[in-house]
Amino acid sequence: MKTSPKPVQRLLSAVTENHRSKYIYLLASTALATFTIMTAYQVIKYFIYPDMTLFMSNVVTVVFTTVVVTALSYAVFRGYIRREKQLVKEIDERKRLELELLENHLALQESSERHRGMFENAPIGMFHSLPEGRFLIVNPALAKMLGYESPQELISSVTNIAQQLYVDPLTRSQAIDLALHQGGWLVQETKYRRKDGGVITANLTLRTVMNLDGSVAYLEGWVEDISGMRTVEENFKKQNDLFKITMESLTHPFYVVDVDDYTILLANS
Repeated sequence: MKTSPKPVQRLLSAVTENHRSKYIYLLASTALATFTIMTAYQVIKYFIYPDMTLFMSNVVTVVFTTVVVTALSYAVFRGYIRREKQLVKEIDERKRLELELLENHLALQESSERHRGMFENAPIGMFHSLPEGRFLIVNPALAKMLGYESPQELISSVTNIAQQLYVDPLTRSQAIDLALHQGGWLVQETKYRRKDGGVITANLTLRTVMNLDGSVAYLEGWVEDISGMRTVEENFKKQNDLFKITMESLTHPFYVVDVDDYTILLANS
């Protein structure tokens, strides 16, 4: 958004035009006053001062006084114009600064709304929490992951995160200490207890946000539910173990060969 100079130019033009009119009025008034004084002296010349020398002396005095007054009036008027132009310049600068502040505010608001939209619609759980054990904000994905109806219910219901959500409460304090000492983001696998009593396995990504005095302001992190992946891995491990047990129980030789290079991959005793 760029500041248009046209309104300020119109304002300056109007002020200058107004000053020009005032100046013309000032000169006209001075000329009229001079003419009136001269006429008065002409009348006085014939009735009171027939002496021409005295009259001319008075005329010169009047003209000189009129010129001095006009010059002083012009100087005052020019100073007034300069002050008015400076005022218009200051108004223009103030408007420019106000527009810049408005643009910055709108940009910050747009960025905040975009961040809020990402936070609210993220497919993984996101949160800010206090080290003492309360949530500041959570997104809908985290509330749903832990079995709560809404973020507000999760925030109001959980007053001690370690005791109410962690299967092993000591895990949280250890994670905070580790994140605080190593700096940056900490990633670890954690087991959480849902509202209904069920347990989920999740990857926790955590970092500490600090105050200017070096104390912890809050914890920021996100949680990704990997229970499904862990279930698949556990099932695969069980099937693999069963296959090995079955293979070892055979009384005749059994082996598995790679079809590409015919190397033996697996064999029983």
